[in-house]
Amino acid sequence: MVLGTKQALTTPALEQLTRRQQYEIAELLTGDIVTHSLYVTAGPASTAVYGDSGNIPFFYHEPMTGESISRIFGASRGQTFTLRHPHSGMTVNVNPGRYGAQLLRLINGQRSFGEIFALFHADWHGKAAAPDDATLFADFAPVYETLNALERLLLKHPDCERTVG
Repeated sequence: MVLGTKQALTTPALEQLTRRQQYEIAELLTGDIVTHSLYVTAGPASTAVYGDSGNIPFFYHEPMTGESISRIFGASRGQTFTLRHPHSGMTVNVNPGRYGAQLLRLINGQRSFGEIFALFHADWHGKAAAPDDATLFADFAPVYETLNALERLLLKHPDCERTVG
């Protein structure tokens, strides 16, 4: 993400480095990381994992809403586009998926993925049957992974308070 759309700078050698080494290089390249965020859990079982319909997606460090972000992703009409994120300074190509914009619109920090998918299904107007939850998770994964890497879309377990602080 730090290299942005300058794919010529991405080499197989960089891709072979550990995630930590990649982060170290990114920090040196940007030279402007002022804070480091850290999320600690009691163990792997305490982490909200993407793909669990009970987990609740929410926007973090983001002044935009699901509605406004959905317009940005929807403008690409399902085609990969370059997301220039002004608040993080990152530029990245992202595949919005077929349903990404519609799902982003339904994220409000209170609804679980199961509730979001139920709303999506209730509003389905396609000629074919609506996609199942597994298909929606797979389609939305690139959107989630990109926004999560920017620390803008996070997950919380349903046992947490249903408000975002």
